[in-house]
Amino acid sequence: MQQEKFYSLSHDLRRKYKYLEKIVGGNLEIRKRCHVCGQYVEFDERAYKDLIFEVSDNPEYPDNIMFGGSPNFIIISQRALEVFNKESITGFQAYPITILHKGQKIERQYYILRVYGKAEYNYKKMGKKPAFYCENCGYTEYSGKRPLNYEFTYLKENSWDGSDLFSLSAKYCTEKVINIIKKNKLTGFDAEDIIHSLNPHEQSYWKHL
Repeated sequence: MQQEKFYSLSHDLRRKYKYLEKIVGGNLEIRKRCHVCGQYVEFDERAYKDLIFEVSDNPEYPDNIMFGGSPNFIIISQRALEVFNKESITGFQAYPITILHKGQKIERQYYILRVYGKAEYNYKKMGKKPAFYCENCGYTEYSGKRPLNYEFTYLKENSWDGSDLFSLSAKYCTEKVINIIKKNKLTGFDAEDIIHSLNPHEQSYWKHL
């Protein structure tokens, strides 16, 4: 696993791109409990269905469109989804969403991704341990301010399940995904080496793809 290179996958925040301002339909309250720690840790599959968003007035639609609220979703265009499927990217399930602009449905089709790929942080190697961490589901509790700041980010050996897309405190991906985004000139994506993804003071590793 040490030879594999991973990236934190995020959004290009330049103002030229439209973003999703709010959810105006659907139910994100449907969650599953972890059978080990009992916490609500994952959206039920039903939560990804029938979601409706309102979009901003910015001029350009990107292939990776940002949702301006919480949680941090990956929402991609029809074109991007076709590329991901053609290139056999693993670790996600896609669900169609509806996007409104000033109350009218747009013609472009976008999909929200439920990322099910898994890995675990190596907190021992990173030097700071949370107050509680569930190894089954990844639920984490922090004492004091959240999140903890880490100089470098490491994954626990053999914890990555081999998926091209996987979730921790953020959405991560393999170098394969980065190369596919670049090759197909998909827009709206930013990436950062996972090593620096939990260091809030490190800015130089973010780049537009």
